[in-house]
Amino acid sequence: MADTVTAAKVQLVDHGWIGIKKQFKELKTHRLTIGFQGKSGAQLYPEGINVASVATYQEFGTGHGVPARPFLRAAMFEHRDKIARLYAIGLARLVAGKITVMKLLAGLGAAIVKLVERKIESSRAWAKPNSPATNRPDFPLHDTDLMSKSVTWAIRGKSGDIISTGGSSNG
Repeated sequence: MADTVTAAKVQLVDHGWIGIKKQFKELKTHRLTIGFQGKSGAQLYPEGINVASVATYQEFGTGHGVPARPFLRAAMFEHRDKIARLYAIGLARLVAGKITVMKLLAGLGAAIVKLVERKIESSRAWAKPNSPATNRPDFPLHDTDLMSKSVTWAIRGKSGDIISTGGSSNG
């Protein structure tokens, strides 16, 4: 009796796991940042100071008369549950193959930017008023539209370089 060798065929049946792994690997190499970045943060107020600096002074205070008016951290904290839900929805869409990592992060970024803009625009209701010595209207953070319209999202790669950026209206 001779031994016979039967060749076996193995066929890989992927139900999407390979694509999901690839998407999550890509997601791990990207970061979403919210703030006053790039050209948007470099815009100048009439006094010659850039928006990113004014936002920093407002967020943390200066110790020289400008009180802390934490709008960015407050918006993120107050809406953390909503942000988490939006991220979970985005992840589900990513896993289902309906969006890419870039679309997920850009959509989440645009939504967070809108929350920060609303926080800035509502500053009259919650922020400590400007000092009369500032010669500014008593509307902290939003005496002009420049700060609220300069909030941006950025998707950064492994090295920290900006890959994509936008705001709520152009994101």
